[in-house]
Amino acid sequence: MFYSRRVRRSGDCGIGISRHAAAISVQSFGWLMPMRRYYFMIAFAVFLMDQVTKWLVVTKFTPDTNVRVIPGLFSLVWVENRGIAFGLLGGISSGVLFKFIVVASGMALCLVSYLLWKNDPAAVRAAIGLALILGGAGGNLMDRIARGRVLDFLDFYVGSYHWPAFNIADSVIVIGGGLLLMDLFTGRLEGIESEPVASPKAGAPTEPRP
Repeated sequence: MFYSRRVRRSGDCGIGISRHAAAISVQSFGWLMPMRRYYFMIAFAVFLMDQVTKWLVVTKFTPDTNVRVIPGLFSLVWVENRGIAFGLLGGISSGVLFKFIVVASGMALCLVSYLLWKNDPAAVRAAIGLALILGGAGGNLMDRIARGRVLDFLDFYVGSYHWPAFNIADSVIVIGGGLLLMDLFTGRLEGIESEPVASPKAGAPTEPRP
């Protein structure tokens, strides 16, 4: 009888521990879900901002529009880009290239979405970077599917030199990439600083100090 009671108490303890672990996991999952949801909401907000600004350009501007916001530095224009970001490959007119860009963009969106979902929500900088990239890439992909080209309207220049026109989506993609790089290098530096310094073994000869 004594042995059976001990077994029963041991089983009850195991059940209690498993229930406690399950409760902790549920609480953690409940905390992670809202965090992930906020990051995807950031991506959606970026997507909407990009689409709204492009809609304003389409409805208010013409292809010949050139609004000088800061003379000699910044203007609002209308540029149609059939290539990738910042006008790269824009001079190539090919249906094969268009399909390749659309398919590659869709695959990139899936990959970034997966990384954002799997990313530790506590890693705020990396999560925000992925969210910005997701929203910006989604905005440009929507342009390609709906119009067959991406609308760029931000023109920065100095004198006669013009940086390739870009849009809100391009801007946030660059910012998101910068945040990911910062997170990568910061993590490496923290890892280097946290490495323990090897102490000499007991009995090992030490060099005399000068």
